[in-house]
Amino acid sequence: MEDRQTGNLHLTPEMEFLQMGYRINHLIGLIESLYKKDIQKRDRWWVMRFRNLVDTLETVTHRRYKYLHQELLNTEERLNTI
Repeated sequence: MEDRQTGNLHLTPEMEFLQMGYRINHLIGLIESLYKKDIQKRDRWWVMRFRNLVDTLETVTHRRYKYLHQELLNTEERLNTI
């Protein structure tokens, strides 16, 4: 098995795969914590942060999450009516 050197660490392909899984899991946790925030307490910063996290998750997983985009649209519409 070939090891890759990253800094001072030698990561096998299996370890890289696990590391990517932990990063994806962390992204999902951040998205969940923002998703749970009461819609009345969301602001422009929330929209910017949520969109950035969703874009990153979609880039890494090569999937589109329509329900997360719908949540963004709902929040943006509410903010524009205030």
